[in-house]
Amino acid sequence: MSNVILINPFEVPEGKEEACLAIWEAAAEYMRKQPGFISTKLHRALSSDVRFYFINIAEWESPQHFQAAIGSENLNN
Repeated sequence: MSNVILINPFEVPEGKEEACLAIWEAAAEYMRKQPGFISTKLHRALSSDVRFYFINIAEWESPQHFQAAIGSENLNN
């Protein structure tokens, strides 16, 4: 079975970029500790007048590993 790549675009209201970044960093820290996690990288737009200011690209060993990570009760704590 091959790895799975997730691409998550984020629409961020103007002035909320830093808050979004803080939330993403906390979630990424949690995900890094989960079984099956391989990598994640957050890309930031060069301009502020774009629809998707941040785009996250994450790699997991399988869809099942990712589903288990986001289904965990600890994700919301």
